[in-house]
Amino acid sequence: MMAEGQDLITIDEVQRAVSTFNEAMVNPSTELMDSLCADELTYGHSSGLIQNKAAFIDDIVHGPFNFLTLEAADQTITISGNTAIVRHIFLAKGTNAGEPADVRIGNTQVYQKARDGALKLLARQAYKLPN
Repeated sequence: MMAEGQDLITIDEVQRAVSTFNEAMVNPSTELMDSLCADELTYGHSSGLIQNKAAFIDDIVHGPFNFLTLEAADQTITISGNTAIVRHIFLAKGTNAGEPADVRIGNTQVYQKARDGALKLLARQAYKLPN
């Protein structure tokens, strides 16, 4: 539900939010990730693991996977009121427990405009793609 006087979300605003989030995953900090994620965050991995905000932030900051590069290919954005649905192919290079790792998965993200006007990641679900 939109608060009275709250601006609608624009495509450019969503594109910036996705780009900022992806950059933050390459260089994460607890404070930065906290500012980009809604308190109600549900973060789904392609493995089936589901994390809340605290577990996701702890994992991205302190976990065994380190992103070196991240790209959102073939991105589409659908806006409904103060919510945006983003779909893209999540392409990343990184290390998992020190071993090189390449990631290519489908990704759906839901961003919602917070009371302060910032877009926050509310939900994310990754899924395996056919080879």
